[in-house]
Amino acid sequence: MKTQQLCPPLADVLRAGTGELPEPRQAIVWAHIERCPACRAQLAFADATQRACAALADDVEVTVAPAKPLPRWASFAAAALVLIAATVVVRPEVVVQAAELFGQAARHVVRFLGRPASRQPAPSSADNTAAVALAPLDPELLDRAELDARLILRRADLDLGDTVRLSRAPRAVIVAGAIASPSARQQAIARLEAVPYVEVSLRERRPSTESPVIESVGVSRWLDRTLGAGPSRTTFVPELLENVSRVRQRLSAMQTLAQRYTGAEIERLSEDARARLQQLVRLHYDPLARDLTALDLDVRVIIEVPSVCVDARQETGAWRRRAEAGLAAATRFESQVRTLITSDARLTDGPLNRPDISRPYAALWQAVYCPDPSGR
Repeated sequence: MKTQQLCPPLADVLRAGTGELPEPRQAIVWAHIERCPACRAQLAFADATQRACAALADDVEVTVAPAKPLPRWASFAAAALVLIAATVVVRPEVVVQAAELFGQAARHVVRFLGRPASRQPAPSSADNTAAVALAPLDPELLDRAELDARLILRRADLDLGDTVRLSRAPRAVIVAGAIASPSARQQAIARLEAVPYVEVSLRERRPSTESPVIESVGVSRWLDRTLGAGPSRTTFVPELLENVSRVRQRLSAMQTLAQRYTGAEIERLSEDARARLQQLVRLHYDPLARDLTALDLDVRVIIEVPSVCVDARQETGAWRRRAEAGLAAATRFESQVRTLITSDARLTDGPLNRPDISRPYAALWQAVYCPDPSGR
């Protein structure tokens, strides 16, 4: 009676085919493969599958974003169903034909799921090895991806508040959150997805509706006497509060950036990444300066503004310290302005002498505009 031949595990067969098994296991398994039609068929299937997947780069005009490769096990899992059925028949030619059919199906799947992208240079063998091992990417690649994503959000004014957040994983930069405007969301997704190594998860959200601040009777009468009954009187308080809130939000965004890029982190960045960071800081500072100038026009209507430095416009040095000091002053100033508008105090005509408001405002102006006292 002939003894039934027992085959090694499939994982050993595949590893023996690539010479990855340690000796003497490699020699034992390979000797078995040479005698076993079923195991040779399994190796033929694996080889045909690999060739079919490699051909996708030439046959398909789309690519998958480099930060989101399909896991290596995905193709083997899909192929395993065909392999099981073919192995039952134990006919090598059936297995090879099944592999070719799998390759054709894979092309259609990639055409359906893939998104348009520019062709990338063929990766080197070292790149393929790192991708299979899912090793962390070169930090410089992630630095560039992160800063490019931050620049996109900044130019679209989508980094104010806490509705959109950016984080880093070992092999990708993740942008997640919610955007109220459908058009802004679609444009942001399109631009972010064009950046290598960036993953995007942005959903729609309903626009927030904030309850209006109700002026006290005393403040309302004081504003009537100060501004008259023109259009500026109707819009003064809403515009004042909007400008105050906008300045605080911009400083909060700069503070978040300062916490992300500490002194040690900036030293680690490449020259190219530092240039991107400097551009990002400028894109934060310029609209902040414009909003603070607009706010100044409203502030001088309600309080006596102390003497402050002249608008320096280009003073972005020590931006990390400016962001921290400016945010603290803006938060105090906003709180005091809201308290004033809703208070029942009797107000005299003309700008008010209110140190509780003017002092944080002066500190805010100092942080944004004036030369850094440390001289650094």
